[in-house]
Amino acid sequence: MEIWIEKLLELQELDLRVSKMHAQLAEVPQLRSQAELQYRNEALALVDAQEELKVAEVEVKSFDSEIAVLQARKRDFQSKSALIKNNDEYRAALLQIEMVNQAIASVEERQLEAMFKVDQLKEKVSLREKDFLAGKARAQVVLEDLETRRKNCERLISELNESRPGVVAELEDAVRQAVSNGGECGNCVSVYTRLRSSKTYSSLTPCVVPLEDGACGRCHLKVPAQQRSDVLKSKLVLCPSCGAIVYQE
Repeated sequence: MEIWIEKLLELQELDLRVSKMHAQLAEVPQLRSQAELQYRNEALALVDAQEELKVAEVEVKSFDSEIAVLQARKRDFQSKSALIKNNDEYRAALLQIEMVNQAIASVEERQLEAMFKVDQLKEKVSLREKDFLAGKARAQVVLEDLETRRKNCERLISELNESRPGVVAELEDAVRQAVSNGGECGNCVSVYTRLRSSKTYSSLTPCVVPLEDGACGRCHLKVPAQQRSDVLKSKLVLCPSCGAIVYQE
């Protein structure tokens, strides 16, 4: 393999690494938002469970007031019944007392159901608190990892960009040497630059690819025989189908 091809592949590898770092860096805000959203949802679930518990506890206490009113009414009937001399009126008073007792029993039953619901909601709040704490710890880890990724990506991008001019200079020297020896690759740097900036190519897609059984390593279509022959002579050859620079490994 000619030196200029090796240097061109080295430049491409550097540019692809930079593009990958940019792609990973671009994902950070979205991943951070997802982690924060999940944490917020768990926090809201805890708040909702706590509010539901508060409402249920208020309902339990409200039954105390209702029972107190009925018990006061019962005492009133009992005190009045002691003064009644007429049998019919006395039986009527006893009936009133029995009805109040039934009302009290009904309210107490509803209160027990409400208290059972409170116990269930307390368990729910406990589970939501555990989810919240686990979610908080998980989000913290994710956010710290994302911050580490951001810093690493920015550092690597800076380092790679600093080394790029040197790689380009070595490539240009290799091209000049190849041209002086009769090689036909003088415009490979400009062609590569054009391909890298072309909208046809993703920044993560190689534009310098090997021949694979006579086919372009990018589009996998056959390259004409004459151009395959030129590749073997280490000339600058573009795939007629996708425009990629092709070379022989």
